[in-house]
Amino acid sequence: MNMQKPEWFDLENYEELKSFDLSDWYKQLNYRCGLKSYILSQMPLSDDAKKDFDRRLIAIQSGVVDIDSDINLDYILNHKKISVQELSAWDIFSKSSLLEREMPNKWNSEESFDALLVEKVGEMYKEDANIRIDLNASNAQIKKDFSDWLDNRGKPDNKYINKTNFKKENLENWIAWQLLPYIDLFLYFKAKNVEITEADCRKFLFPESSQKPENLTYQCDDGFRTITSRARWLMESSTISQIESQLNSNEKK
Repeated sequence: MNMQKPEWFDLENYEELKSFDLSDWYKQLNYRCGLKSYILSQMPLSDDAKKDFDRRLIAIQSGVVDIDSDINLDYILNHKKISVQELSAWDIFSKSSLLEREMPNKWNSEESFDALLVEKVGEMYKEDANIRIDLNASNAQIKKDFSDWLDNRGKPDNKYINKTNFKKENLENWIAWQLLPYIDLFLYFKAKNVEITEADCRKFLFPESSQKPENLTYQCDDGFRTITSRARWLMESSTISQIESQLNSNEKK
């Protein structure tokens, strides 16, 4: 049975995306990530959380959401660590104390400090690394050794491990592939506990039978699966953290 398109869903409501920069995309994605967390939560929602859930679910039905009052980007950037920085005394003390308390038999171990932290505490420290740099070495040597370390470092789980900074062409692709509309459909039906097929979703996103993104190999279902995987990747916390880091780095220049 063919599913009917939701009455609220209109691709014209996403036209504003064409003028969006990365910070605008961040706000939209971060807002929806909060909704996703509610949907996937295994715990009953409190009254306040239920109100916020309902508000967000209704808001995404307008397409581009006016969320300036919900997400203070300046606050986030001012409190987000840049990708390379010196450790504070508290950083060193708190992590060392944690390891000493949780794994007292490892205090004199020559194993990787980061590996031990992840082994004991898990996800909390997967996105951080503590390294020692010999500043007596040449810049070229430091860059080479850091590159080698980065290649061998186990990075947080993410579908796209070889990350590069997002550029204008990436944002244009996200629009051409209808990623945000897909995300809204996915979240809406997930919240309603309704299963939607790829065929139905493709019909809503690309209503013209011949319509397809020009810059994506789009061969029937295989091409659409690329779109669905990219959309869901955009909603991963590690992807949103990557966007935060890039925005923060740009602000510091």
